[in-house]
Amino acid sequence: MKCGKIVFFISIFYYAFISGCQSASNLLHTTVVHTPLDQNRQERLLSKCDFQRALTIAQENKSLFLKNAESGLIHFYRKDFQSAGHYFQNAIDIYRKEENKPLLTFSDYLIFDYAGEGYDKVFLHDYNALTYLLQGDLENARVETKNADFIQYKERRKFYERIKAFDLEKQNSAVKLILNRYEKLFFHVNSQHNPYQNPFAFYLSALLFEEEGRFDDAKIDMQNALKFYTDAFLLKEKLKRYQKRDITTVPHVEIFVDVGKSPVKTQYKEAVKVSSQKRQNIYLPSFELYLSDVSKIVVKDQNNKVVARSCVMADVKAIKINAFKRELPMMLEKIFYETAREAAGSILSEKTPFAVPFYNMIKVIYSQNSALSWMTLPERVEVLSFVPRKGDLYILEARDQENRLIDSITLVLNCPKRLKNCYKHFVIRENKFCKGRK
Repeated sequence: MKCGKIVFFISIFYYAFISGCQSASNLLHTTVVHTPLDQNRQERLLSKCDFQRALTIAQENKSLFLKNAESGLIHFYRKDFQSAGHYFQNAIDIYRKEENKPLLTFSDYLIFDYAGEGYDKVFLHDYNALTYLLQGDLENARVETKNADFIQYKERRKFYERIKAFDLEKQNSAVKLILNRYEKLFFHVNSQHNPYQNPFAFYLSALLFEEEGRFDDAKIDMQNALKFYTDAFLLKEKLKRYQKRDITTVPHVEIFVDVGKSPVKTQYKEAVKVSSQKRQNIYLPSFELYLSDVSKIVVKDQNNKVVARSCVMADVKAIKINAFKRELPMMLEKIFYETAREAAGSILSEKTPFAVPFYNMIKVIYSQNSALSWMTLPERVEVLSFVPRKGDLYILEARDQENRLIDSITLVLNCPKRLKNCYKHFVIRENKFCKGRK
């Protein structure tokens, strides 16, 4: 305990020494380089499928991880897969570097550069795998699906290690009261979706094994995906093929569609009691949900017959919200603990005035980091699979819950001959297919 106090007071004197007459704001910009991003403008451009100008905003992101992750995904949406892979790899290198850094901060309060949540890292590898697959590079695609599965395993272990040391029954009463206010957010996602297991990586891996004719391995991956999506009809259909070792089947068209916009981190202000006499405003984390009107996607042939219907393979909103839901009790306890420390620090500031800008600085640092997120991710990724007939024309349709047509796009099946199957990717934003490179 004494050692912790010594480190804490050293940190205060350290910042007082380096700051001189600097304000907390100036200190902030020398400690972390995050500055507000024009998120609303970026989202408006993405909703119009104006990827070029959205890319310009992404390039201004002061978080190196987010700059590269978002730039990679926007290049991916533009079908510039080579550039996408370059930025994805940069983001992967950044998060790995941050994970391997020794923890040498002067205070538990300080949070440095954002390097992604666990699910961000999984999606990085998923999209990088898909980037390689769409270029016909099966070897590197397989490496990325393995990386995605490894990160999921690590995230599950990390969570269960943290939860072992956390007693839900001994929660602060104020924390329990605030938890009830999140129920409306949690209501809008599938609560059964495992936040630490994304079947998308297994599905991609199975497709890669299918390309290589390794149907036994493909079957194992499809079975793993089915553990987490037990009612996924497409996974069951694929599994039947693999169990039959159907190596003579004609090539399939495999379609991936990014639908909508993922939840975005936000905060709201809440006055909480930090002592018997004092209440203090704190900023609590939350998410804004954006639910697309697109309920399903179908492929129709030239006779208007449905030949394929979509299956959600990566429910991004459920992954994000359920991970947040599981972490929230521990997160709130941490925030309340830090707020109490800050309140104690304000007493100290009567004798040491420089503590005030120090505490303001760390509050802003925490606030900025806790609101950062990978904004360009979709609400969900849907997949379709069908066997095309030679000479037929096909249309991809987005439909709402009442089966009304929202938008459509013609499927152009110019597939590279080096692969057995044909792979296509589409983006739906604001209920419209993004058409062409823009």
